[in-house]
Amino acid sequence: LKISDFFPETYSSFKENEYKFFRDAAGRELTLIDIPGAERLRKRLLHKYLSERRSIRGIIFVIDSSTFGRKSRDVAELLYDVLYESRKCVPSLVTCNKQDSSLAKSSRVIHITLEHEFGLINGTREAALDSTDGDMKKRVLTATGKDFQWNDLMTTKIDFIECCAIKGFNGGEDGGRKTGLSSVRDWIDSL
Repeated sequence: LKISDFFPETYSSFKENEYKFFRDAAGRELTLIDIPGAERLRKRLLHKYLSERRSIRGIIFVIDSSTFGRKSRDVAELLYDVLYESRKCVPSLVTCNKQDSSLAKSSRVIHITLEHEFGLINGTREAALDSTDGDMKKRVLTATGKDFQWNDLMTTKIDFIECCAIKGFNGGEDGGRKTGLSSVRDWIDSL
């Protein structure tokens, strides 16, 4: 992911990657942490980093827009857990990547689909039986009793953008929207 003049090589990873030399527009040094998508690592790493939420300025959740159609439920569950673990108080950016692909879903389609999936997850978790260890707390984002809407997360700012994070991509305007990573950089600078 290139959001500075540095283009790191990307690869599948079994541990988090940290980049400590990123500076926002105001010159403040930030640490960017890339958490791998491998399912067996997610829970441990999410808990590790999200338990330190006071030091988190924002969460960037990157979605492969070209495969979203067949993975929407899994993506929704992971994003749901990220938002839940962050206690709904950390600004979040859902980055709909790979917009250069003809199969890519738009940020609007992803926004609507995730909203629907969150409603299903909320309903399922709300109806779940209490755990056997006596923990009565249900892992739900909202308990409004109605279909989930993004506005239900009143304490969280969630933005959706489209981008293409490949080396050499022009990153220009595409039909009035930014498709490069400049919109990611703009979001980070706004924190």
